[in-house]
Amino acid sequence: MEHSELSATVTCIRYLAAEINEYELTVDDLMDSPAYSAGAHIDIKLSNGIVRQYSLIEPYVHGAPYRIAVKRATNSRGGSRFLHDNIRVGERIRISHPRNAFSLHPEASHSVLIAGGIGITPIWCMARQLENNNASWDLYYAVRTRKEAAFLAELETYGSRTNIHIDSEEGGRRLDINAIVQGASPSTHFYCCGPEPMLNAFKSATEHCSSNNVHEERFESQTPTDDKERSFTVKLARSGSEVAVLKDQSILQALINAGVHIEHSCEMGVCGACEVSVIDGIPDHRDQILNEKERAANNTMMVCCSRSHTESLILNL
Repeated sequence: MEHSELSATVTCIRYLAAEINEYELTVDDLMDSPAYSAGAHIDIKLSNGIVRQYSLIEPYVHGAPYRIAVKRATNSRGGSRFLHDNIRVGERIRISHPRNAFSLHPEASHSVLIAGGIGITPIWCMARQLENNNASWDLYYAVRTRKEAAFLAELETYGSRTNIHIDSEEGGRRLDINAIVQGASPSTHFYCCGPEPMLNAFKSATEHCSSNNVHEERFESQTPTDDKERSFTVKLARSGSEVAVLKDQSILQALINAGVHIEHSCEMGVCGACEVSVIDGIPDHRDQILNEKERAANNTMMVCCSRSHTESLILNL
């Protein structure tokens, strides 16, 4: 996995919707900027020390700038607020190479894309990629009010393929995800990105579907705090050292405290930066990236949030 950084300049900032801005990031060596597939994201490394992940909103075009859309979160931990309040055109910024934990499957006979709020960002990129491929797709986009809908004019140009659900114009009624799933063919691939209630409804609606056809991206980990956590040991195969992981710390925190350098970013199991190969032991997977098959294989884990079912884990570090 590539984790090296790129240097870029903010070359355009565009208003998209209430509290949502689009940022155009022009990489220094633009013609050599890494390619990516729809659903990918980049890390933005801000001058205040914060690192945040944002989806790329347009399909890759060789030599074109990267574009992200950022909503100012009401409970911002400092990332979106800093971008909105401090970043201006001409600002120099460090970004990661694109990574993708929410990949599009272009071979599908039909794709249904479901987005809520700022969850439209990876979904919009997917829709445009599918359209470029002359593929079959439908998109459902739910927002609370019309002023909060990003890309509204662009989406409406696709006619009946895009379905915009404005809660406030539907008497507060939420998008019926179960009806959408029930009305699709068994071979359909479903994608969803949005707030927790939408993702929970999506998970319930797609329980009968093949896990290979169901794809979601969350903004944060679902892992609850558990007072019954226990300590365990992580053994590092390459160095031969052992690191104790206490019940109130993550593997990532324990490794950093022990002086082990490891790539990381979100620390919530949603970005994939800290993925590590597992040689022995059974991880307690708590990320939002690996699918059920990948979890069962126990070949890799996200050390920022996942723990261990066994007394020790041997990692390829």
